Amino acid sequence: RDASPLAGYDVFSGGSRDALGAFAATVLRARVRRLGAEDARHAVARHARLERTELFFCAYGADLELAFADADYLRVQVAVQGHGRTRVGRHTCDVHDAQACFSLPD
Repeated sequence: RDASPLAGYDVFSGGSRDALGAFAATVLRARVRRLGAEDARHAVARHARLERTELFFCAYGADLELAFADADYLRVQVAVQGHGRTRVGRHTCDVHDAQACFSLPD
């Protein structure tokens, strides 16, 4: 049993790469631009809806590139483990243990 304080907030936990792609498209409302051949059995995503915000905590364990539509919210990407990259227009921001990224709403 997962003793993490976020264990009760699972929205995706393990599965095929196709299931991971479907999760990203439907729940995260993102277009999958690239999804590597890695097995997604260790992928996990958690979601907490608070009074005025929503938080997603995701660890994919796979080479995944998502394209998010323009949004009316602030997006913060923090790497807890591994690395990522956020692209907004022509600008990219690497995300790793020493650097986060903030994407402002349009």
